[in-house]
Parts: sequence; C-alpha cells; structure tokens
Amino acid sequence: MITHFYRITALSPVAVDPDYIPGAVLRGALAYHLLHEEGISADDPLFQALCGTESPVIFRNAYLAHRSHWSEVIPLPVRPRISRGYDPQTPFANGRNAPPLTRYGYLQQEQLIPVFVDTRYLGRPVISEVQWQDQQFQPTTFFTAISSELPVSEWLQKITTVGAGKTRGFGQVTIEAVDPPPQMDVADRLEQFNRHLPDRFKSDSHDVYFTLDLQSNAIFQTPDRCPTLNPQTELNRIWGEGRVTVVWAEVQHGYQGGWNGAWGLPRPTTVIAQMGSCYLCRTASDPATLIPVLTAIERDGLGERTAEGFGQIKICSEMHVFAEPEENHANGSGTSPQTRTYFSARY
Repeated sequence: MITHFYRITALSPVAVDPDYIPGAVLRGALAYHLLHEEGISADDPLFQALCGTESPVIFRNAYLAHRSHWSEVIPLPVRPRISRGYDPQTPFANGRNAPPLTRYGYLQQEQLIPVFVDTRYLGRPVISEVQWQDQQFQPTTFFTAISSELPVSEWLQKITTVGAGKTRGFGQVTIEAVDPPPQMDVADRLEQFNRHLPDRFKSDSHDVYFTLDLQSNAIFQTPDRCPTLNPQTELNRIWGEGRVTVVWAEVQHGYQGGWNGAWGLPRPTTVIAQMGSCYLCRTASDPATLIPVLTAIERDGLGERTAEGFGQIKICSEMHVFAEPEENHANGSGTSPQTRTYFSARY
C-alpha cells in the first residue's frame, strides 16, 4: 500500500463541523463525484474498490497547514485541554487553569505556529431587513494523505466540491498531489524515545517502549464488540495475547455520530478516544521485528473505521522529547540557560 499526499485549497468556506475536513467527507466527495459526475454505477468494481464497504483505500483527515508547503499538523494533546493546575509536573498549566484551546499548528524552526480557518459572516434578519457584513474570503489550505494500492489520484484531483451546501457556494476546492513531507522514520523516533525514557520505566533493559499518539479520533472495541478507550484488543489482534501491553494512558473520551447520506439516516453514536490522547506501550519484542509492524500501524491506522480517517496514529511523536531549563540549585543562580532533553510522561 502506497501513501500519497495532497494539498486541498478551499476557494470558498467548507461546510464541515470541525475545523478540519474529516476523511469520511473526502470519501463521500469522491463517491459523489464517481456516481453523479462520472456516471459510474454503485455496483461497478471500480466504485466498490475505491469507496465500497470493503475498500482498502484509507482517507485521512485533512488538517490546516501553511499555504506554501507541507507541514506536520499536531493535534493539541489531552493534558492541556483537561488540566486544571492540580499537578505540579504539568508543564502546560503553570499553576493556572489551562485555556480551552482546540486549534492545530505546525512546526517551523522548532516553534509551534497556530493556524486558523477563515470564515465569513452570514446574513442575519433584523426586523424586516437583512444586514450583511462583507468579508473577503482568503483561500484556506489543507493537507491530507491517502493510502491505497489503486490509482486514486486521477479521480481525486477531479473533485471540485467538498462538504455540504454546494448549491449555496460552499465547499469549492481544488486538489493537487504534492511531494511527501520530510519526516523522521519510525526507527529513529523509537530509538530517540527509549534513549530519553525516564529511569522509572527501565526496570527491564530488554523491554522496548513506544507510544501511540492519536492524530485523529479513534474507535476501539472489546472482543465482545463493546466500545472502549483501551486499544489492547487491537494490539492483541496484531501481535498476539500478552506480547504488547498498555502500561499508561492519557485519554479523553467523546462521542461520534453523524449523518449517512447513502442511508438517509443518522449514524449510530459511539464512544471515541479523542485526538491528542496518548498510550504508552511496553513489549519484549526485538526492535528489528517491531519496527515494520509499527510502520504499518502508522500507515493504516488502528481501530474501527480507519478508512474514514479514524485511528490515525503517530508512533513516538517528537512532542514527547523537548528541552526544559534546568534549575541550578548548587550555586543559587536560578535558571540555567542550558537545557536538558527528556521524555514528558504528560505528553
């Protein structure tokens, strides 16, 4: 399976609920294009291969990014969203209530730069008149990745509208393929993560630790098909019983519903682990055999409905390793300009 990267330029406001384009919306836009503009039947093998229930194509969420180049989008971790300043080890709260931030950003020269969606004002009736406030819409850029063994690029770049409100001018987009972004591979991130792991986790030198950082909402289930926030069932399915264990988690739950246009009915509401959640896992497997499996998880996702963008995973995110000023208590000089790099268990 090959992963291709795309730039989506929104020429008009996109009518989606979150401030990103979910993978399910991209999947639906492709299905709409094939059915209504290309005249392909729903029973056609091509349609079933690209958008069918058993389709191997994985549509990831399209997140905001800089207009000129691809930059990795980092979901806000759970800790600063739920922290209330009670934990002195929390580096995000600083003794105060954490602000309700939900924006995304990108890294540029080791700085986290916020990005925002451009919106427009809608008309509002006042007595018997309609007042409008004009605002020029600046094109908004999203980046996404789609994994597939089929040539999906040819059809994807023909899509002109995404989301609802097409007859009112919403969702006018252009889609173009871009080069893959430069990223550290899984082996380097795994080695860096274990090198900076705190001593309290190194009780056995043969164990290897890694994190599952949710880049999108994830849907996990128990063997009895009950909703859960623990991905242990999925890990057991991949590696076998007891080979990989979740030893620590920072996770926040939520609920996911939606509307299914093909059914004409609302989707069943299910419990999700929200993006930004983090799981710390331990295994005794050899890193040489572990890395290919972790690479496949990062490419294909984890959990249910991964073809719609759920369960996007980043293995050992670089956000875990960062620099913090050291307190120099020996000479009483206060904060030293030198920094030390370590793993933050709080993500």
